[in-house]
Amino acid sequence: MKRIDYSGLQNTQITIVGNDKTRIAAEKVESLVSFDNDAAYMLYTEALNDGRYVKLITDSRLIKTLVIMDSGRIYPSTFKIKALAGRIRRAVTEEEEA
Repeated sequence: MKRIDYSGLQNTQITIVGNDKTRIAAEKVESLVSFDNDAAYMLYTEALNDGRYVKLITDSRLIKTLVIMDSGRIYPSTFKIKALAGRIRRAVTEEEEA
């Protein structure tokens, strides 16, 4: 089995779905929207209809947060805003220190 050591490499990606199943670049996140209101559902529906929604989660009942990227693409997340914000903060802070 080949092993790659990432310990010396800068990593600014964060997990947004499940056990490290989907990662995105933290510095490209524009905003986080809690998926618990009508406005968020409308944003989700519009993005789904115009092709900006990345279909990582097909069951909308599992979505806790919408992650809006600087490109305009929208990713669903199974994590709440507080958890994602902490991950983004740590990733961006580590990047600035490197």
